[in-house]
Amino acid sequence: MSAMLTIAEAARRIAAKQLSPVELAKTQLDRIRRLDPKLNAFLLVTEERALADARAAEARQMSGALLGRLDGIPIAHKDIYNTAGIRTTAHSKLLGHNVPTRDGPTRRNAGPPRCAVPSRPCQARP
Repeated sequence: MSAMLTIAEAARRIAAKQLSPVELAKTQLDRIRRLDPKLNAFLLVTEERALADARAAEARQMSGALLGRLDGIPIAHKDIYNTAGIRTTAHSKLLGHNVPTRDGPTRRNAGPPRCAVPSRPCQARP
């Protein structure tokens, strides 16, 4: 599978059961592992969480109960969105130990596997 699928094409293939959300997540995580040492684009890569979310999306895919068009598409959330169990710092040393116990309103019921936290400037706006 190509790592260069568009989101629309990946979503279409997931909906048609032609693409596994788990395989898509693994492909994207492999790409992050390969390129991020040079790009330094991510503060944190949540591989286990992404694969767990992808397995849940795949179960919904197989039962015909996808949450929406992006269910099964791995995405990275800016470091300003509270995500339960994932350090959220707004790229600030003041929040270096902030690990929310629940998702913020922008994260609830989002559906896609959470694969990483991109590196962004301090207190970046959504």
